[in-house]
This record gives sequence, structure tokens and C-alpha cells, in this order.
Amino acid sequence: MGSTKTWCPKLNMNKHEKCGWCKKALTKKRRKESPVGADCEQRLPEKLNVAILNITLHDGAHCPQESPWQIAKRSIDDYFGEDVDLIIIVDQNYGAGFSEADIIAFYNDDGTPVLINQLCPDQGDTVLEENGEPMFCKRGLELKRNVAMMIEPRTPTEIEVIHIDADWLWFMNGGHYYGPVASEMSVEDACMEKGWPFPQGACEFCYLLLPEQEGVSEAEDSLEHWKGHAERWKDSVLSIEVWGRMCHGVRKTLEYRQTEYDKVTNDFRLHPWFRELPTGFVGELEQWVFPESQTERLELIDGVVWESDARQYFVEVGGYTIEKESELGKEILAKNVVPFLLRNLTAGFDDNWKWVVGKATFDDVEDERWDYIASNNQY
Repeated sequence: MGSTKTWCPKLNMNKHEKCGWCKKALTKKRRKESPVGADCEQRLPEKLNVAILNITLHDGAHCPQESPWQIAKRSIDDYFGEDVDLIIIVDQNYGAGFSEADIIAFYNDDGTPVLINQLCPDQGDTVLEENGEPMFCKRGLELKRNVAMMIEPRTPTEIEVIHIDADWLWFMNGGHYYGPVASEMSVEDACMEKGWPFPQGACEFCYLLLPEQEGVSEAEDSLEHWKGHAERWKDSVLSIEVWGRMCHGVRKTLEYRQTEYDKVTNDFRLHPWFRELPTGFVGELEQWVFPESQTERLELIDGVVWESDARQYFVEVGGYTIEKESELGKEILAKNVVPFLLRNLTAGFDDNWKWVVGKATFDDVEDERWDYIASNNQY
């Protein structure tokens, strides 16, 4: 099911006068048709295989034990091999949304991860290269341009998301990144495959279970308070009865809260934030579509999935969610999700595809078009 409307995120190549692949001049006519020359279009790969990893730690009391590059390298060596071309690493900063997520992208260059993009919304309009030193190596800038051409809707490269990390993986990430774990994999199956104990308990040594811990402490303090005032309630039979019932009620509350706390520390699947989704931590795909109500604010250029496409899907297919393996699901991942995660990819290039040190910022804060999908995955 294809979209009848056209749009493109930030990657508007019409302004560039040269081919984004070889940097040779393009005619005005060709620029309207494609960001690459006819010869270079034949050189583009048929497919770009993308993996999206969630390295989010479940609480700020923990510290990362590996750099994103090390995670990308280990993921290539131990898991993906030659099957992946692009690894996008997402750190949601102890939360569950994408609006403030730090996002780093590496290209698999014959087994070596090469940095091609970095987003950090917290630093917003701060330039990537404040010290005047290039952030990306020469090969990285070449691959940066190449990937920009691949994901541009007017080029023939097919974007396929081959892996999304499981939504529940962040319960495991307490410093070390325990992925990649496929979004379709259950906790039990992952534990069996990787040799982990099962079930896995939620971490007790940070703020992840702070509300539950405070609930237990509050009930303990309340019970001690009632016990400490026993003498004041012994003036009459009625008073003693009231005091006894209050102690009994508080004790039952404490027992319940302690039992629930013990359950989740033995099995994080019982935590209220636990989810097992086929689409993993990316969340429900219908949350990534663009509303037609915002068409006046959005630049109509090429290829995106709209809200009406999702409505049509539910009318024709039914169900309550857009399946990841459906044609529309694949389109949403390729046309909405991946470009969002790479939304600053071309920001540092001039009109001739020359990289300008100090031009790119940590996020394209002026591009308000991303507002409508940036907070799609909040708990």
C-alpha cells in the first residue's frame, strides 16, 4: 500500500548542484529527478539493511561500560556479520521516548563501524565541531553522503529494517548492553539462547523500583507508628478494637506491597512498564505516521506514510496494530522511522557536498516537522 502524497525529511536534495554520490555537476532537470547522476544511480546498492539498537540504561545510577563504537563492533562481529549495513544506536537516557534520545549511526565498512551521524537533542543548536576539528573521518563523510543518497525517496535503494531490539531489553541494561536481542524474542527464549538465568528480576540497586520501595517503607513506618502508640488506645474496649483493626489493615498493606515487590525483583515481566512488542522499543508503528492536519506546515516533496494510510490499512486488514512484516509496516520503518533517526544526516554539507566544519549542530532544532513523531513511545 503506497502513499499518494509526497514528502521528504530534511534530506531535500534539490538544492544541491552536484551529485551526492560522485560530486559531479547535475543539470537543473536532473536535480529535479534525482540527487545523483544517471551513472551513479546504477552504482547505488539495491538494498540498505538497517539494525536499530536500544542501549538505554534502565536508570541513571548506572554508567555505560562500553562506547557506542564498541557496541557496534561487537554487534557486527558476534551477531550481524555481513547481513547489516547500517547500525543505528539509540540511547533514550533512562526514559522511554525518542524526543530526547541520543542517536549515533555507524556504517558497516567491511566489518569496521564507521561513524556517519550523531544526534543529541539536549545540546540542540550546539555545533558538532566547536573546537574546529572534524568529527567525521574522510571515509565517514563519504559514507555519510552515500547513505543520504540511499535513503532519499527518489533513489532506487530499498531500505529494510532487519532488526529492532526488544522493548524489554532496557530492564537488562544496567551498565552493560545485553543486546542485540530481536524484537520478536521473548524473555524466556532470549535467556535460553544466551544462557542467562530465567526469570530475570528487576534491578534493586537503582531508582527503577523506587516507587515500590517507597511503598514498602511507607507501610513499614505506618505499622511502627501504630504499634508505638498502643498505650494511647487501651482506655476502652472500643479503642482497643479500632487500634487492632488499624494495625491489621496496615500489616496487610505491608504484606501485599512486599509480596508485589518480591515478585518484580524475581521477574521483571511483572513490572508495569514491561512490554513485548513485535516492533520492539520502536513502539506501535501507527504512532509514527504523519497527520494530514499538518500538511500546511510540512514540506511536500517525496515519500512518507500518512495517517490516512494507517486508517486505510485498518479498514482493509483489520486488527489493532500495523504488523511489522506488512507492506505498510515496512514502509513506515523505511520512510518515517529511519529518516527520523538520521534526521541530521546532511546538515553539515554545503550545496556542492563539501563538508563545512562547524556548520552542523547536534540536532536540527529548526525542523518542526519532527515534532509529531518525536514523542511516540512514552510509557
